[in-house]
Amino acid sequence: MVPPPARRPTVAPSALLASLALLGVLVATGLWLVGVGEANREVAERGRVTAEAATVLGAFEGELNATIHLARGVRGFAVATPEAADPDHPTGDRLRGMLAAVFEDATHLRNMGVAPDDQIRYVHPLEGNEEALGLRYVDLPDQVTDVRRARVTRGTVMSGPLELVQGGRGLVVRTPVFLPDQTYWGLVSLVVDVPSLVAAVEEQVADTPVRWAARARSSTGALPAVAGDQALFADPDAVLLAMDVPQGSWELAALPGGELVDVGLPARLQRAGVVLVSLVIAGLVLAVLEERRRIRALSIHDPLTHLPNRRLLEDRLGHAIQRAVRDGRGFALLYLDLDGFKPVNDRLGHAAGDTVLRTVAERLDDAVRPGDTVARVGGDEFVILLADVHDEPEIRHSAERIVTALRAPVHVADVDVVVTTSVGAARFPEDGTSVEDLLAAADGAMYEAKRDADTDVTLSTGHPLP
Repeated sequence: MVPPPARRPTVAPSALLASLALLGVLVATGLWLVGVGEANREVAERGRVTAEAATVLGAFEGELNATIHLARGVRGFAVATPEAADPDHPTGDRLRGMLAAVFEDATHLRNMGVAPDDQIRYVHPLEGNEEALGLRYVDLPDQVTDVRRARVTRGTVMSGPLELVQGGRGLVVRTPVFLPDQTYWGLVSLVVDVPSLVAAVEEQVADTPVRWAARARSSTGALPAVAGDQALFADPDAVLLAMDVPQGSWELAALPGGELVDVGLPARLQRAGVVLVSLVIAGLVLAVLEERRRIRALSIHDPLTHLPNRRLLEDRLGHAIQRAVRDGRGFALLYLDLDGFKPVNDRLGHAAGDTVLRTVAERLDDAVRPGDTVARVGGDEFVILLADVHDEPEIRHSAERIVTALRAPVHVADVDVVVTTSVGAARFPEDGTSVEDLLAAADGAMYEAKRDADTDVTLSTGHPLP
């Protein structure tokens, strides 16, 4: 018997559709993974640039704020001795001496001036700045607007860079002085040496792999860059960050400084299926969230010591004020300035200076309680927020513990560096009920302690702690 012919194999329509659907899912998944890889590369690269730019921003703000806050001690002196408005008064010589002492500790100042009734009657150093002496701001149309703004807002205003009457250019920082009865006394002015400021920032961030530029913005638009390449601000791929400057608008632009790293996903992950896709998604989300957390941490911490910076300190100080008002309990603020730190940088180099600052930061952090805050607010200046510490004996005990902790030598560059510090203390609410007033009070007390060689710690009243 002859067997029947064999039938041609057939494919069920449902199986064919399922196969085609699976093929479509695999192809779509592969293409999606490629897209995710590209997106991840861009997010990671932009996140890296933003993080590095935040480091530059922190260095720039730190150097600038360390210089700007030098005016606070002079302002405190003017409030305490308003008769110094007359340069021929005996207190005039004391004010000149204070200007000289503050200028000696400064790093990026061209000169300092004091203008009672908006007329410059004190200038230090006088040599090279004689033409500024006696000037009235009302006669300077390019500056009088910012002078009035400082008086109206009662806050520090930074202008420029401006062409200076005595020649050259500089950033001009003006801090208004109001007496206790709210009478306007005048201005304390600082002229910041821009090349020195930029050089210090560039040295701090020399290893940061980004190209960056910084500029100010005025009411008429952006000014030329004070540092870096102006063209960065026109690049659509540049990361732009706002700078924290007093009563001003500044920004920093940054782009990658080297070759981009290809972080695309390997080809095998494109064929891994739904499980691997899910893992990739989870990893990308975690990476993005972690990158955002790290960027935020960089923006509120000092890049050298990893302590809170001024921005985070002022936030915590604001919360402490609210809590103290609610609970009826006071607290204290300590303002520290390292004595003789500038020669460490000059003689041993900035690397040695950085080591000393990191060591000081560690010792300060070890010397306070877990609930206290230690912040670096400028070059060699630190502020400590002592929670629930209010009585003078408690403040004295805390301050003495801190001063003692810093006295141990720091071994660096084959030498032992002995760090001493001047400390000013302020209390809430006796010495101020706002962030600005408390910082100013503690800062003024610190300068009183610095001028008195026999005193380590001074209250905001100007008297040493008992």
